[in-house]
Amino acid sequence: MWPFADTRPLAVETASEVAQTGALTASVFDAYRASVKVPGACPHPTRLVESAAMAAATAPPCAYRPTLPEHLVSRGLLSDAQLETVCRAGAAHTERLPGTGEEAGRRQGFFVGDGTGMGKA
Repeated sequence: MWPFADTRPLAVETASEVAQTGALTASVFDAYRASVKVPGACPHPTRLVESAAMAAATAPPCAYRPTLPEHLVSRGLLSDAQLETVCRAGAAHTERLPGTGEEAGRRQGFFVGDGTGMGKA
């Protein structure tokens, strides 16, 4: 039994401002821009950056809707960037890798490679 009464599937949107140009620049890092938005999510409390190479790539769409207690979003206990990671990890875990013969493949995993300040607990 889930212990939170305010649990619901979160609304998830594709960010409209993720228009990366793909142009190469002399900078090594670029400001991080989330590609998945959860309406009402608070911004991350620290400045986040990503490599210029990652910023130039377009992330695939993500329609996964995690079921979480609403207060995690409304009180800012999970930031917009952390909620994007939850959405991407949940979407990955719904997929199966190719199996062998008649055997179903294993569930797909998700690797978090975030750096210091992201709040990986």
